[in-house]
Amino acid sequence: MAGTEAIGFVCRSCARRARAIPSSSARSSIASRPFSSTSRSRRSHAVPAFHQECSPELNTILSTIRNDHFLPAYLNDTQERMVFRKKYRSELENSPVSISIEDEDFNLKPLDRDAVEGERKALLKQALELITLEKEWTQLFPFLEGVAKVGNSLDQATVEKLIRKASLEEHFGVILQALKAADRTGLTMKDKFVLRGSIRALRTTAERANWQQVGLNKAIRYADDVAALLSDRSHMDAAKIPRREAVTVMGKPLSRPFNMAVWLELHAVRSYLYGGGKDEAGKIRALYERLMSCYDPEKKPKWLNNERLDISTQFMHIMPLWQGVLLSTKLLGTDTPQGSEQLQAFAAECGEVLSKNVAQLRDQGEHKPGSWADTAIQQYGLARKHIYSKYRFLPVKMEKKKPAKASREQAATPAEE
Repeated sequence: MAGTEAIGFVCRSCARRARAIPSSSARSSIASRPFSSTSRSRRSHAVPAFHQECSPELNTILSTIRNDHFLPAYLNDTQERMVFRKKYRSELENSPVSISIEDEDFNLKPLDRDAVEGERKALLKQALELITLEKEWTQLFPFLEGVAKVGNSLDQATVEKLIRKASLEEHFGVILQALKAADRTGLTMKDKFVLRGSIRALRTTAERANWQQVGLNKAIRYADDVAALLSDRSHMDAAKIPRREAVTVMGKPLSRPFNMAVWLELHAVRSYLYGGGKDEAGKIRALYERLMSCYDPEKKPKWLNNERLDISTQFMHIMPLWQGVLLSTKLLGTDTPQGSEQLQAFAAECGEVLSKNVAQLRDQGEHKPGSWADTAIQQYGLARKHIYSKYRFLPVKMEKKKPAKASREQAATPAEE
């Protein structure tokens, strides 16, 4: 009888299917906690939860998203009908039905489907802007997990912008975590814009660290993880993409010269700056040969002849090939793979195109620090310095160690630089 009273006017079969919890104390505690502190890693089928250590504005938005947008996607058919059908509205308002999902209790409340779906994209976009603005990057994984469950909620521009912001803030690792869990987050590099943003993020990671060794090593670790995902058929499954309008990637991304060049460039720059010009384990040569195998001189992009290149999608796209090929050629010297003349000529051609575009950018005057134009000018100058320096590599500065007791002969030996 107690169970019937708690259910109110909702029919018994519907309430039974909804697994109603009759305890009024349970309901009161549920209503006061829109967030959950339960560990995400132990609850793969739970409603994604957000922590509350952020601004009141973001807390409110995330609470609304979780309860009004994510939760309905985790309900069974009976529960979903109770939430969205008008005939249950007054009953749920007067006597809320409580349900349990993965040991977490929720009160069902009536929602207007049209209103919820109508506000969703704008609300999710606002939440993302606040997450990035407040640097609440730990909120991103549960956010993407819920978005993937809801489906078709973020446009391609928003996704690519998110990846760029994460890389600029040195948080591409959070994106990589989501990519590795594509089954849950829907973030896969089968999506053209996710792929483009992720590969660009590898170079951005090195750029933001001013090509210092720690940042460069991190970029290469990220590159290894990205390459592994690109070779994983399960990850590269278009069915995982929750956005219906997504443009899917055709073929193998690493069989495209401009993509492959990013890996070559990162290893070449590290060897030039910090590795004494050595090709450890033949990595540079192997990447060089792989780039040669996928380069077809008959398939040059037509936009390469444009009077002006788009900086974000074209200029920064050919930069790695220019520096990667020419710097690697300098490092490898006589060990440069035979038959690479056409690739080297194409890299030089890319350099000429970049030079012309940089001249145009400089003619425009000062650019805002950190803008695409400013980044293009700075990175072009740095790459040119690497390629055309009179040194085949920069001398490696060895840390000087003072022995406990140095002999007279040792003291007279010049320290190696």
